[in-house]
Amino acid sequence: MARLARPLVIPSVGAKRRSRGTAKYQPVPIVARATTVIIGVVISFLLEAALCARFEASTGPAMTAAFLALGLGRRTVSRTLRTTLIAIVTLPLVAIVGAAFSILAHTAPIAGAALYVAAIAFAVWSRGLGEGWARLGEIVAFPLLAVLVVPAAAHAPSGALVDLGLIIAAGVIPYAVVTVVTAIALRLHVVQADHHVPRTASERSREISMRMAVQVAVALSAAFAIGMLVFPQHVGWVVLTAFIVSGATRGREDAVYRALARVVGAIAGTVGAAIAQHVLPPDASLSWIVIVLCLFAGTALRELNYAYWAAAFTLVLAMLQRFGEGFSFALLGMRIEAIVAGAICGVLAACFIMPIPTKMVARRLVADALSALADLFASGESPRERQHEMCVVEHRIRALDHVGPALAFHRRLPTVNDDDHASEWIGILRSTLPHVRTLATADGSLSEERRVAIERAVQLSRRALGKGSEPVGEALRRLKASVGASR
Repeated sequence: MARLARPLVIPSVGAKRRSRGTAKYQPVPIVARATTVIIGVVISFLLEAALCARFEASTGPAMTAAFLALGLGRRTVSRTLRTTLIAIVTLPLVAIVGAAFSILAHTAPIAGAALYVAAIAFAVWSRGLGEGWARLGEIVAFPLLAVLVVPAAAHAPSGALVDLGLIIAAGVIPYAVVTVVTAIALRLHVVQADHHVPRTASERSREISMRMAVQVAVALSAAFAIGMLVFPQHVGWVVLTAFIVSGATRGREDAVYRALARVVGAIAGTVGAAIAQHVLPPDASLSWIVIVLCLFAGTALRELNYAYWAAAFTLVLAMLQRFGEGFSFALLGMRIEAIVAGAICGVLAACFIMPIPTKMVARRLVADALSALADLFASGESPRERQHEMCVVEHRIRALDHVGPALAFHRRLPTVNDDDHASEWIGILRSTLPHVRTLATADGSLSEERRVAIERAVQLSRRALGKGSEPVGEALRRLKASVGASR
């Protein structure tokens, strides 16, 4: 068998810690990726801001373009012609819908809220319908989340058609810029490409996405109601946090963990903003430099814990107040109150509306990883097929990082007494990965007896995962020993 190159994969995004069951922070590739993301954000903002200045419009579309570039840049994948064409057609339409929501939010708030909740619920539901629908859902969600942070309206003196053009450009420019910047970074080997495994639709995935869509709909509806009644000028603060907690998490425990990280980060960011207000002179150029540095630090440190990103983003929004309504400590306090309200909406929906235990999500992710391992060590695979299967194994095991921090936090709670906790499963599989990679690139030295033993260990682990009599952790430890991770 020809020697296989190590797949170009870097850890999935999400909060990670050095604790048991989570991934080790790798500063060099993470900093490289954060640099690539921020370059895309800055270029997108400058291009859209230049267009806005040309037509004497506000910088709202430029801020929207920067926000979209920030989200799109976090995925280092090579975009195909098909996905690019879909995005170019869809993003302007969704940007227009986002602008329409901004208008409805002022003229018909209830209708605008209903439209928004329906669109976001669809985006969440689409995750379980297969790769094509999931990509469409992502494209729909990005601009709609952006309008919660910054208004998309351009208010150009030339009229509505110019406004419409600037809004469409705010959707297309960041996608084009991120695509080009990512391609250059990959070409120069500054970053490594994520090995993308297309999502497939199954009865289980459709059920989970449907339940999450219901949770998001309930959480956002409650957030809109609270926002309109208590924070009428800043409804978006409540709604955005409610989505982050209920729609961007994986299960009940993950929602609680993300809510805590969001609130703690917001408080830390508020303290940082207060310090910055006293320390920094009222200089626009210096403020923009601080904003870019905060976005860079938040993007890089997000790999350690989501709270870092929440703190950085809160600080960025506070710095932007200098250019808008002015810095206000009262406004910072109100932001924390709104974030807490949104977090409560998200947590209550995740815990009491068709709840999804994070352990159940981890069980499914572990099952996917074991299935990939079984395919990797199946006999009769060509070198090219084995290289692909190894990439799939890497992707499946690293996907466990999405739920690892929440499960590790849950395991440390004094009320939890579980000898076979899911966080332990994640730690065992992650420690097994380097040895699986070694066997996969062993250039044909894997004996048939060893292969059969590994296949048997994988089969027993899958049986234990299906709620067999043996603890899952014990079965996974035997699998680890069978691939040589334990001597």
